[in-house]
Amino acid sequence: MNIFISHNSKDKPLIEPIANHLADTFGRENVFYDSWSIQPGDDILDKMNEGLEKADIFFFFMSPNSLASDMVKIEWQNALFKKVTENNVKFIPVLIADVKIPSLIAQKLYIDILHNGKDVGIRQMVDVIKGSNIYQSSVQGVNNLVQKFELLGNKLSIEISAQFYMEPISQFIILLPDEEIKYEVIGESMHETNVWSKDNSPFTIDVPQTFFVHYLRVERAITVGYPLSINITLPKTYTIDNLNEFFYNLFHRKSTNDWEIVLTK
Repeated sequence: MNIFISHNSKDKPLIEPIANHLADTFGRENVFYDSWSIQPGDDILDKMNEGLEKADIFFFFMSPNSLASDMVKIEWQNALFKKVTENNVKFIPVLIADVKIPSLIAQKLYIDILHNGKDVGIRQMVDVIKGSNIYQSSVQGVNNLVQKFELLGNKLSIEISAQFYMEPISQFIILLPDEEIKYEVIGESMHETNVWSKDNSPFTIDVPQTFFVHYLRVERAITVGYPLSINITLPKTYTIDNLNEFFYNLFHRKSTNDWEIVLTK
């Protein structure tokens, strides 16, 4: 697989590490990059045409410098009209700066280093060369459960909702500054509770504040449109004067040893 790197010399601080990575992965002899492919005394256009004739993949790095470069325009025209029309080369635009993408290549899917970063871009270039799918998920995970809560005096109300799908495990850890609390789980007669101090808790929770760990298990699943509502009566009344003493966090059990914080919506 022969690779042609088309760029402007002003962009070398970014391009050269990418070229070196491709050379280390696929062999320098298979990567046309002017710094090592064109030697003193060589005819530049002859060497470029030689590289283009061998190229299977043509990476065109788009920046204000490259789009304004006559040399890149020569490379570009040769690659597009001589090779692409013969279906012997794969033309891959690579965005490295904020530019107006030329209409001739605007219809092509490009590799976006500008917004996704160099490491992601390199992985995608390697995948293209290997013929792999370049898809990289930008979704790191989904927070299915969300909560709303309100503190009024000594009353804490919590509503836990499923956004997308049924959550079969209804086990929660509630972190509070008070040990003695009273639960009311609205509409649910079957539930289990327990409480530990922070130091004696069977669950490791990396939170610096001092608190008590309250465990709540409810028998039913939480489904979309059917939230779980909890009212908690605290032994202490919290006002604006002592609100800094109140601490609250809610975690949901995803699996035996995996607890996930429930975000507010």
